[in-house]
Amino acid sequence: MKTKNYLSLFLFTILGILLLWIINHSIETADFQKDVFSIREISVFETNYLYFIHHVLCFFPVLLLSVSNLFFPSRFHFIREWIKPIVLGSIIFCSWDIVFTELGIWAFNKKYVVANRLLGFPIEEILWFPVIGYCSLFVHALLTKKDSGKVKLIVGRILIVLFSLLMFILIALYTDRLYTAFTAWFVLAVIALFLVTKKEQELNKISTSFIVILAPMILADGLLTGLFSMEPVVLYNPMEFSEIRLLSIPIEDFAFGYAFLSVIVWLKTLINN
Repeated sequence: MKTKNYLSLFLFTILGILLLWIINHSIETADFQKDVFSIREISVFETNYLYFIHHVLCFFPVLLLSVSNLFFPSRFHFIREWIKPIVLGSIIFCSWDIVFTELGIWAFNKKYVVANRLLGFPIEEILWFPVIGYCSLFVHALLTKKDSGKVKLIVGRILIVLFSLLMFILIALYTDRLYTAFTAWFVLAVIALFLVTKKEQELNKISTSFIVILAPMILADGLLTGLFSMEPVVLYNPMEFSEIRLLSIPIEDFAFGYAFLSVIVWLKTLINN
């Protein structure tokens, strides 16, 4: 089967699962959670420009590094290499985001977003995907510039097994929580996609990179989930996610981030072929 056929099958399978879930699963409504763990409330973040501040803090340092000639053969080497898969991956995951927003799985705190919207959706949320995609892929590209040694490959395989086991555990414990179960199934589908298309080595690299990416991710996602502000920017429906958080960040967000990074890398291999 050709690679593009695997992609089509993968996307239709995920869409089918989501549609079946929605048909058979009534969304439980509840007040969105605003009371979350906070390390320190920083007054400068108490503004409706907080989401834009997040993007500036994340994106511009990485952009300057990526065009500095310090890491790649030319100034725009990284941008030329990754822009297409980042845009395509952003479209896929932004669609997921829009659907879950409409279903009432999460919402956006009006205190921290500007009034301007695109198709009824906060502009900042749409920008999140290319911004975070670019930042994550920059770290991944730096970490995988050289061929991975045997130790990294072994570590990658161990991580894939651990991630898979964690997803199965989440599904078993929270099969009635839409965000938790769907995200876990999506991660498993992405892992299966890499294995079926014989790209296990790429998945090994992604998995080891993701462990490093977790450090800046906790700071960046923490800024959106209330770690440094009075309330979160992104509000979650407590009835549709596990309510397990690392600091202020739902554990599902880490699975979402892993899937997002993986799909972008997979799309790059598809484009290269």
